[in-house]
Amino acid sequence: MESYKNILKATTLFGGVQGFNILLNLVRAKLAALLLGPAGVGLNGIFNETRELIHTSTNLGMDKSGVREIAKAYGTRDEEGGEERLEKAVSLTRSWVMLFVITGIVFTILAAPLLSWATFSSWEHTWDYMLLSPAVGLSTLVCGEIVVLRGLHKLKSIATVSVLHVIAGILSTIPIYYFFGMDGVVPALVLLFVIQSLIVICFSYKQFRPRLHFSMDFLKQGKTMLMIGSSFVLSGVVAHGTRLAAQAYLNNVGSLETVVFFTSAYAITITYGGVILASLDTDYFPRSTSVFKDFEARLSTVRRQIDVAVPLCLPFSVAILVMMPIVLPNPRPVSLCC
Repeated sequence: MESYKNILKATTLFGGVQGFNILLNLVRAKLAALLLGPAGVGLNGIFNETRELIHTSTNLGMDKSGVREIAKAYGTRDEEGGEERLEKAVSLTRSWVMLFVITGIVFTILAAPLLSWATFSSWEHTWDYMLLSPAVGLSTLVCGEIVVLRGLHKLKSIATVSVLHVIAGILSTIPIYYFFGMDGVVPALVLLFVIQSLIVICFSYKQFRPRLHFSMDFLKQGKTMLMIGSSFVLSGVVAHGTRLAAQAYLNNVGSLETVVFFTSAYAITITYGGVILASLDTDYFPRSTSVFKDFEARLSTVRRQIDVAVPLCLPFSVAILVMMPIVLPNPRPVSLCC
């Protein structure tokens, strides 16, 4: 019973945070639409999706494998040498994350001309993609520090960071949109991740001070972590790659305004529908990893998570089906043929 309470408590906490974040994101999206117009929102969507694709491709699944390593060490922290193993796991994860940060920045700069041509069928946005490179690296850094908090089971800190990130998004990007319009799309993304990095660092560095080691012998100890993480890369690349390909196609055969309709529809049907599942995952993954060696405990954790997930997801799914005709009345197909 206590386990069910903990799962439900974590799900309720992050479900409430996710719901609040959605409301704040709606406010931010509305303000951005008023300041940038449909074309500006579409441009922001393409740049942000490109950033996410490169971030997913260059971090080698660290958001999953890193949590696993830290959570395993956290589960044995009370044993002899446990604190040392935990500190080593955190240091190893952060060291690899820093290498991924540099890789993402360098790759974005080198691939900028190709990215510009692939998404806009021209070279005119090459410089924009070069300027986007710090946002790519910092998004990996943010992900890495959240991994540390997840592995250490610091759920309240993660919830607080999540809310502050959204608030920072409103306070940092909206003024740039107001003064610079569409020219401020890339600078706003970079500033957003600078602020997000500072926020999450304030929380994660309180748990463990940053100790990075780049010796080959030390990094080799993360081989298993990288192998496990790499298995998650393909799914992320396919998801973000197909979405970016769809946006690029709609932009090239249609316009940036058309991209906005696609992005909005995707957000309604997929992003906001995953609130409960995302909340469950925040608690489930580190919890199941910490008891991975105990088959009975692992099986029990999975069963309890399913028992909580099904009753929570069912009403949400029904609500989407019922409300969809009201949210999107009288849909009219848009022809993209010339």
